[in-house]
Amino acid sequence: MIAFTDWVDALAGALRTGGLSPQEAADRALDAVAAIQGGLILARAYDDDATFLGIVARTEQHLLGPTR
Repeated sequence: MIAFTDWVDALAGALRTGGLSPQEAADRALDAVAAIQGGLILARAYDDDATFLGIVARTEQHLLGPTR
């Protein structure tokens, strides 16, 4: 899907601008989009917004954390 590709590409670009290598930025961007989309599904399944908010918070930490 183009929307997901655009989202991953835009996020990876921002992470590269922030100093990550192209591969690290691409990996983190893909992981983030997958986590957010999965979080939406789980939050709906559990009928619990806190589930999604927790996933988003952990994803943010992963995106902005130290490089490998």
